[in-house]
Amino acid sequence: MTNFQRTQTTTLIAQRPTDFHLLEAHFQLVRYELPKHLGHRKNSNDYGQMHNCLRDRLDYPYKTYKFDRLDGNQKWVVYALIPHNIAPPLITIPFLSNAPLKQRSIAFKQLEFHILLKLLQIAYTRGEQNESFVGQDACYIYAKRSKNNHICLRIDLVGDVRNQEQDLVQEFKVVGHATPFRRVQEPNRASHAYFGQRILKEGQVSFVHLRTPDLSNHPKKEIYEIRPTKGHRTTLLYHDLRRIDECIGKILYDFIRGYTAYLAKYGIIATSKERLFQPFTPPKGLDQLPLALLQTIYVYDNRLQPTHSLQAYIDLLSELRPDLRFRPLDSFDTLQDGAVLVIQDCRKEDFEEDGVLYGHFNDPYLTLYEQYPYIPKQSFNVNLNDDEGAKATYFKYPLLPKDKEQLKLFKQKIEMALSQLYLKDVILNQRNVQKCLPLIPTGYIFIRKENSHETLLYIDKEELRFICLDEPDGPDQRDELLQQFGICWEEMYKQMLQKYHKLKDGETVKHLTHYDVIIGPGIFVELEGLNERVLYNYDEITKRQAELEKRFPVHDFKLAPYYERLRSKKMASYQDLVSKGLLNGEQKPIEEAEIKALEFYRRLEQYDEFLEEIHQTHLYISYQELTHGERMERIGQIFDIPPDEKGNYNRRKLILYYQKLGKFASAKGNDIQQIYKGIWYDQNHCYMVGATTSMPQNQPRAHLIRHFDIYLGKEHFDIRPFLLASSVQFVRLDQYTVYPYAFHLIDLYVDNVLRFRNNNENGEE
Repeated sequence: MTNFQRTQTTTLIAQRPTDFHLLEAHFQLVRYELPKHLGHRKNSNDYGQMHNCLRDRLDYPYKTYKFDRLDGNQKWVVYALIPHNIAPPLITIPFLSNAPLKQRSIAFKQLEFHILLKLLQIAYTRGEQNESFVGQDACYIYAKRSKNNHICLRIDLVGDVRNQEQDLVQEFKVVGHATPFRRVQEPNRASHAYFGQRILKEGQVSFVHLRTPDLSNHPKKEIYEIRPTKGHRTTLLYHDLRRIDECIGKILYDFIRGYTAYLAKYGIIATSKERLFQPFTPPKGLDQLPLALLQTIYVYDNRLQPTHSLQAYIDLLSELRPDLRFRPLDSFDTLQDGAVLVIQDCRKEDFEEDGVLYGHFNDPYLTLYEQYPYIPKQSFNVNLNDDEGAKATYFKYPLLPKDKEQLKLFKQKIEMALSQLYLKDVILNQRNVQKCLPLIPTGYIFIRKENSHETLLYIDKEELRFICLDEPDGPDQRDELLQQFGICWEEMYKQMLQKYHKLKDGETVKHLTHYDVIIGPGIFVELEGLNERVLYNYDEITKRQAELEKRFPVHDFKLAPYYERLRSKKMASYQDLVSKGLLNGEQKPIEEAEIKALEFYRRLEQYDEFLEEIHQTHLYISYQELTHGERMERIGQIFDIPPDEKGNYNRRKLILYYQKLGKFASAKGNDIQQIYKGIWYDQNHCYMVGATTSMPQNQPRAHLIRHFDIYLGKEHFDIRPFLLASSVQFVRLDQYTVYPYAFHLIDLYVDNVLRFRNNNENGEE
């Protein structure tokens, strides 16, 4: 029986109301026209300065819109929600003109629906949401304090590419961006948004966008600005059971619930989109590469300052993979055939301006790859030091990490390097696809455009063939191939341009900068990112977490009376223990089932006696209190639970006993988070690639939902070969790959051949 999963997502389905009497009863909608020349000054400070002027003069929800066509011509305008009993204020933008902006009231039905929703989002955020605030047209929710800053989540509403203004029902992506707020020393830039810190109830923190006149009166230590750290991306965990209110998933879940309730007050029906997914189960044993086909793997020393001998690494590799044969390589010029693992002791970042090797060495990676672009090779960094140390000690590193986790990671990186080397060997040495590449979809053409490269991949005579579509004869070769499948590229590309609003009056306004396309006989499919994520049931999760904090009578925690429900199948029944005189000690256990049963029952008795001791001082106790500190140490002794290296005890064994009795259901239970693991798809050709293992305590990034958008051939398109090609675990070690891995082969070809081949050609020119 198929295990379908209905799941809530971060896409909002909103219905445009047929009348707006509820909004009209509360607000007047006022439209201000910004100066015509504002968008033509080409001054990067204008945007921020304009918003600060609006903030200083307009203390009501407002939203700017650069592409307004209410009057026929495109204008940059401001829409504001102002109470009926308030006269719309006159607004000036002093750095442009002292003349008040042209204003007039308009009917809500005249406003484009997406602007209305974004305006109401600002109104909702400005309301009674304590940890929410607005700054320069953006909405934020406070998440957490970090080392040197505060991190808030900026929440954007992004209209679906298929939305048309005349549609009564439209979809919007609710997207969160982690944003750093840092203390500022001198808030003196007219274009910057400055925020004052607010302390809420119970020490919670939020911010408010300060007006310019308030800056001089606000305590300097409590003034912040949005300021990312150079070279560092601000992040928040998508899901975190330990700090549930600080994770993106929970913040988005709460926002969607609160915002949709707010919209309902004004007659706008909006709900979170649900998808009905079913699992895709790939065959076992076909998700790994047959690395043994490499036969001999040559190892080349490309280190700047070798600390250990090359032979030491060859011996290490041979020990880790005794099924493979490793040989030293003195020079690439002597190589006739084969693949090369390149040992290096530096990283790309080391040679950048702030890097530890900047100005001291040239990057040996670039030299080698530019000289030998057609030899399959994979570099592997053996330098375990970070780049924060001095250059004098940077090249002094151990052969292997001492820490167990780091050693495990080091070995995983070796496995990953060998897998990538294998794929490059298949590409560059034109190995037999049927023999060398498991689960690769055959009979299809794959095209990827990304990072200024457009490349086509197809299989011909059991070998991979690549066509660089940026070269003069590339498009002609593409069109000839597609003609064999009955596909006209120009017709399909025009449909793509139309979908992404790149056509105007039938003419191309702007070409697409990236896309992934799959083409087969009578089939044309675009692999589309939906900017959509799964939301877990946070109401149930927080309910289950709260249950662990709830106090119960101490006697409710006793386990011995429930021995029959707790014992394993390999243990004798309670009736056997009694009837054979084992419990009262008349007889000694003989069979293994009796020995295990009696031992387990005695542990339950000891545990219940321990609860009686607790009952002397506590009539009520929570599970968290029971399993904390010295009490957990005692429980560990009773149930033979050893502490870890840090002295902490794993409570899993104990809580499983209670879960068998229907208590303390797991916040990671399959009924809540089953969709985290595996590959899932629905009837609309959407799919999501999850993890290969069950969820840990946190999930750094969300699993994105993607869509096979079928332009042609929907009636005979089969999604399964492409889900199979996403189930391999050699593109991302021990993880599925989010795209059919033919696209990864294109990336390898571009990064290892085209990139350096083009560099060589440019150098020759």
